Amino acid sequence: MILQVEILAFCEISRTDMQIPYAKHVEAAATLIGRDRVEAAVFLKRLRSRPSDHTFYGDSKEAVALVTEGAGSVATFITSTPTHANKEQLVLLLQNAKKDAAQKGIATGHAILGEDHTSAVHLFEQAGFTKLATLQYMECTPSTSQLHIAQTTTTTFCETSSLPPSVLETILKETYVGSLDCPAIHGKRTISDIIKSHQGYDPNDLSLWFIILHKNEPAGVLLMNQPKDEQYLELAYLGITPTARGKGLANQAMDYALNHAIKRRCKKIILAVDVSNTPAIHLYKKSNFQDTTKRIAMFCPLH
Repeated sequence: MILQVEILAFCEISRTDMQIPYAKHVEAAATLIGRDRVEAAVFLKRLRSRPSDHTFYGDSKEAVALVTEGAGSVATFITSTPTHANKEQLVLLLQNAKKDAAQKGIATGHAILGEDHTSAVHLFEQAGFTKLATLQYMECTPSTSQLHIAQTTTTTFCETSSLPPSVLETILKETYVGSLDCPAIHGKRTISDIIKSHQGYDPNDLSLWFIILHKNEPAGVLLMNQPKDEQYLELAYLGITPTARGKGLANQAMDYALNHAIKRRCKKIILAVDVSNTPAIHLYKKSNFQDTTKRIAMFCPLH
């Protein structure tokens, strides 16, 4: 029994020792992003300006992992570039960082990796993450020539803030049924956490969140965000319920989103979509969205 307590105490100390002290965060950031200290200081300043907590793990020189806590009981994991010399240490850092996050009550861990970073994907898989999807990032520069004012008599957009929260939760769940967008994650997060994650820690303008009504019945969800002091609009989520699909509601939702971007003088609209979701990609390209880059989304339940 005494030996077991000593072992547990040693493991706890080892995990604590893996956290990089505040005084070495610039050095750790430089290793993490592979840039000089000046650029690392800029990265760190941006990181510290966010309301979410973050923790650096590693030795600050060869192997560094960063965990950033987000709204909706999720944490984002990042590591320095894996090499033959540091990959085992990085796996250990990720595993211990996951344990720390779980002890804080965080439900899920996420990572977004470069499409060609196969070594990083393998590293995260060794640490217990699984590939969720390959995401296609897209953007559109709206112009007044795209402004579409026509209104249908059967489809309207109602701000979610004017309805009970349960309505958004119910319709959001329905839109996931048969959805091609990251189906591997469906059911692995609570609806409440998903909504909080879309909202973020910084209060978003909820006047950009809509329930799509078709013939006065809830038929879908359109969630957009415009970060504070930014001139772009993020299409966070567009989903149509199974019974309302094939009726042109998604096209009307895209027109509605473009109208808002133009009226707000946004320079662009951005989004990310599962590359397997070909109907959605076709919809976005029809609205003049262009491909920018691809990323691999990794996922890990922490409980």
